Amino acid sequence: MNIEQMNRDIHRAKQIEAGLLAQEILDGAREDISASVQELTALVDQGRQAKEDLILAHLGLVAVIARQAARLRRVPFSDLFQEGCVALHHAVLRYDWRKGPFGPYAGMWIRSAVRKNNHHVWVPIEHIEVEDVASSSTYDKVDTRHGLTRALEQIPPSQSRILRMRAGWDGHPRTRKDIAEELGLTVAKVRHLERVGLESVKQHWELAEAA
Repeated sequence: MNIEQMNRDIHRAKQIEAGLLAQEILDGAREDISASVQELTALVDQGRQAKEDLILAHLGLVAVIARQAARLRRVPFSDLFQEGCVALHHAVLRYDWRKGPFGPYAGMWIRSAVRKNNHHVWVPIEHIEVEDVASSSTYDKVDTRHGLTRALEQIPPSQSRILRMRAGWDGHPRTRKDIAEELGLTVAKVRHLERVGLESVKQHWELAEAA
């Protein structure tokens, strides 16, 4: 188990928790006179950044589970990766750092989401052996914060933007319909750009792993 990674996850989770509490105070849902509005706002901003960092730090786990499940079930990697990203976002929002490391918890959410994808015949995801923390060699090679960012920078901005919005990099995953309305595109166009973008990102990852 990578203790350093686990400690970073816990620190981020604490920041997320503090940010949510600060937001409740600002919204009037809680009373608190010990902190100024400026201090509370800073906590909210830190919490949002911590949420994005925690998601980014574990996108490699989504990729590993989605890639192996895609091979077993002959399902498009992009479909499973998309499901896994949404599940990761939910895991971040529901994680309680007092109850254990984030990696195994996130893995449970991701596997569950991948399992429920009914595009093809189901194969038990429990048969996929993936370590849930950064001690996994595949996970290490992905190097998500830098590797994924570099991969996204190498694909067209239109595709990169949609992938970020779908994965909820700003803390709010969007549906294809939401993205279509926001960007003035058709849902079919958003779906096409998303699929092409995911395949391009996958290729960049595989090239990096082969290097």
